[in-house]
Amino acid sequence: MVKNRGFRLALLGAAGVLALAACGSSSSNNNLNKNVSGGYGSIPAPTSQPTSGGVVTYAEPAGGGPTFIFPITDEQHATVANGFQFDDLMWRPLYWPTTGASPTVDFSRSLAEPPAFADSNKTITIKLDKGYKWSDGATVSANDVLFTIALSKAAVKENPGNLSGYTPGEFPDNIVSATASDPQTVVLKLDKTFNSSWLLAQELATAIEPLPSQAWNITAAGGPHITDFSSPANAKAIYDFLFKQSSSVSTYATNPIWQVVDGPFKIKTYNSSTDATNLVANTAYTGTEKPHIAEIDELAYTSTEAEWNDVLAGKLDAGYVDFTDLPQLPKAVKTGPGYNYYGLPSTGFQYMYFNFKDTTNNFDKIIGQRYVRQALAHLQNEEAVIKGAFKGAAVPAYSTIASLPSSQYSKLAITTAIYPFDINAAKQLMSSHGWTVQNGALTCTSPGTGAKNCGAGIPQGQKFSFNFDYANQPAATGQQVEALVSAAKQLGITITIKPYTFNQLITIADTVNSPSTDNQWAMADFGGFTGFLYPTSDSIFNSTGSFDSGAYNSPQADALIHNSVFGTDPDALVKESNFIGKDLPAIFQPAPDQIWIWKKTLQGPANSFSSLTQNYLTPEDWWLTSK
Repeated sequence: MVKNRGFRLALLGAAGVLALAACGSSSSNNNLNKNVSGGYGSIPAPTSQPTSGGVVTYAEPAGGGPTFIFPITDEQHATVANGFQFDDLMWRPLYWPTTGASPTVDFSRSLAEPPAFADSNKTITIKLDKGYKWSDGATVSANDVLFTIALSKAAVKENPGNLSGYTPGEFPDNIVSATASDPQTVVLKLDKTFNSSWLLAQELATAIEPLPSQAWNITAAGGPHITDFSSPANAKAIYDFLFKQSSSVSTYATNPIWQVVDGPFKIKTYNSSTDATNLVANTAYTGTEKPHIAEIDELAYTSTEAEWNDVLAGKLDAGYVDFTDLPQLPKAVKTGPGYNYYGLPSTGFQYMYFNFKDTTNNFDKIIGQRYVRQALAHLQNEEAVIKGAFKGAAVPAYSTIASLPSSQYSKLAITTAIYPFDINAAKQLMSSHGWTVQNGALTCTSPGTGAKNCGAGIPQGQKFSFNFDYANQPAATGQQVEALVSAAKQLGITITIKPYTFNQLITIADTVNSPSTDNQWAMADFGGFTGFLYPTSDSIFNSTGSFDSGAYNSPQADALIHNSVFGTDPDALVKESNFIGKDLPAIFQPAPDQIWIWKKTLQGPANSFSSLTQNYLTPEDWWLTSK
């Protein structure tokens, strides 16, 4: 699970039956893909056999290129781009977490055999494939898994914010012991029973990324190798050294540490000013699919307009399609040798989230009232947003579970609006709780805690006004925010909006462990989250979650999320999603298709292109043809 700002981090999704509705809503642009159902556009079968060599140009998300290289901490200190277009290409997760449009674990691309669970899931045995090698010739081994766990524990002990997705009581806290029963077998002992689906999706496929213990077990450049990295003191010293090395962005391409990889590519150049990066094929790669292309150049963009201009000029082999550019697709597909395009909603969700910590104008007291959140939810017109901002290339979404075409969890998605667009209903909710319009401003005129009062802590005469920060790319994000502002104005609610680049926004409105910005924002929209193999909102809406940026705190939500993570109730996920959709820690937004476009001269299996819609990049599957 990662955050997503129109790309992976991000962590956005829907389809299934809803996907068919989306296709129907934009039939003038859509063709159902025969290879993967429910898609926007189509993925043609390869027209040539794989060839070797060549350079592929690929578009980084506008304003969201990779900015941190150390795999343990990159997601917390940088953008989502690190995961899917940077470190995943160089350092493979223990279990590869997707197969194109069907969110699952692809064991054929994983470093280990399927895990064996025992003792009520408190014992996990993992057998690594002896065939995987590091680029320095060493075998990817059990020690590398233990190394990652030791450094993760050291990272969390220093600062919980050091580890992406950290939630107290989960990884790495839940590991009582981690041992190697032989050089290729890891045995994990956990402190309690966890849901096996959660363990595979979140802990094994997301949290554990084996790192080269034989090369990185040092505390100084050229220093001696420390074999006892499990010692907390040694693990801390190693972690601190590697973190410091990663902070030196200008040396990413030259530092020998980052050249030891087990993925299909390795870093060649990195522009610390723009975040553009070039990766070359790892000739020592021992995975199932050897890279066909020689190099992938990931180009940086300051705007989606600049990226699209390069598509129209034929300068990009693979790029993304912003919704404002959908009308130009017919022109784009005829550019140069021609382009193909395809889109799907990604698993996860998009949202505008509230800051329950912001005391400015008593916003924390106001937004703490559920009726207020319900009123704001009634101001969102998903149908209009889908037709307008997304040009029909999106599906409705009302909570945390996506209904992606091949997802086993699609049946759990809420398909009817809980709080349908209704400005009069919003007005009624506010007026029935003691709010009236005075001099054009919605004002609390009946303070108190009764059923017809404004609520605890909201004083007489308090005006309802707040600020809203949002990511300026893609344009659809701003359009949704502006639509909410316009609807709120009809109630007398004043919302002051300010756009930021994605990287700027997350330093303001994504700081769980730093209170310095608590009163700088009341609502925010960076996009959402994607990458749910097991769609619990754990770490996002539980009160101890590392991504609970707005400090939402509901004992009932905590209990339901706990049941999804630890329990065996088959209905736990739907109970969790239903409650969160009703309680509204955020306003949930439509799930847009993530549409990618690529030259017809760029060839590969269908999954290598449909996986882009889920923010997974597998350029090792691609090859170039002149025809």
